[in-house]
Amino acid sequence: MLKRIPENEAGRYIDPAYELALDQTRSAYPTYADGIKTKDEFAASFLEAAGGENDELLLFEQDGKTAGFIQFYTIPEEHYLQLVMFSISGDTGRAFDELTELLEREYPAYDLYFGFPACNRDAVACLENAKNGFERLEASFNDCILLPGLERTPPDGHVIPVDRQNFDLFRKLHTWTEEEMYWTAERILEAFEQWTVFVYMKDGGPAAAIYCTPDGNGGSEIFGTDFRKGRYDREVFCALLRAVMNDCMERDMKHIVFFAEPEEQEAALDCGFRCVGEYVCYKRSAAGSAGA
Repeated sequence: MLKRIPENEAGRYIDPAYELALDQTRSAYPTYADGIKTKDEFAASFLEAAGGENDELLLFEQDGKTAGFIQFYTIPEEHYLQLVMFSISGDTGRAFDELTELLEREYPAYDLYFGFPACNRDAVACLENAKNGFERLEASFNDCILLPGLERTPPDGHVIPVDRQNFDLFRKLHTWTEEEMYWTAERILEAFEQWTVFVYMKDGGPAAAIYCTPDGNGGSEIFGTDFRKGRYDREVFCALLRAVMNDCMERDMKHIVFFAEPEEQEAALDCGFRCVGEYVCYKRSAAGSAGA
């Protein structure tokens, strides 16, 4: 059974919810098992969700006992819904069914985005079940690197920063990959102050790009890399990754988080990143929901 957690009762659930959030086999993304995000940050997010205008914080009960916690937020003008907590100690399938029934009832016109560690096999099985209407959008490796103590590498002359004046260099690459992506080139341009973008120039034009934004807890998250016609180039990728590392160190950032594509993973590890785990992301469009 799902119940909304009142704002004045949220505090007493922080400890059990956090304990579950550390277990990737029982929780969702964003993960708190990465050694970067802290319990204080978890508590702040938990309490904020309980009183947030576009947030929902739910308690999952089974046989009259607490068996998990669910949190999501919405962007109403975009009909966008993102799951940010699905920490279940009880029957994952039952919790999943109750959640999707609630969303069909209360958010029928919304596109749903659910991200999980691949090792949460019960949740992934629910998402892979065709009757639930989800499609897999992404499978990647959750990598991170701690920056204090690292030395900057010599800059690569092929890598240049992107600003509003030369933004078309990035746009030409990003439009190849943005079809199912919230952060299209236009949305990135509209909020450009929060983004850092580099492109690798080759043969007179942009060959690849990397784009990132502050993650809200002292570091940066690389949102993605784009390659000309989708052709991955390890040397180019490493040059872009090191450009981001240098830039973040210059700004005294503590860490970088990156969800690497499978072909990028070996190079990311060679550049000093460590793997937290495998990440999978699913979407259910409003048109494809069970209630449509």
